[in-house]
Amino acid sequence: PPGDLNDEKKRWLIVGICLHSIISPLLRKYVDPIVSTLYNSLVSSDSIDTQGYYRYLKKYPATNRYFLNYESINNNRNVPKRKINNKWLNDYQNYDYRVKSHVD
Repeated sequence: PPGDLNDEKKRWLIVGICLHSIISPLLRKYVDPIVSTLYNSLVSSDSIDTQGYYRYLKKYPATNRYFLNYESINNNRNVPKRKINNKWLNDYQNYDYRVKSHVD
């Protein structure tokens, strides 16, 4: 059947699982203090912990190139979409833009 894995795919799956179980904890230890420092600096410079629809950080300030994705925090993905001109669009006005921790 098409869903079966051949031996080659099984080996790569095992390698991937092993790499994930070894590298992920090490990366977390390395990345956590960096992201925490970045979060604290954005709280003090841009008040990302108290922002709302009319005033929120749209791009990462250091580069001003990367748009920030607020859909993935504060359950914003589940905000009901609005129908505008026969299209269902995200209701950005009802998003919760507050970034409450460095994990967000």
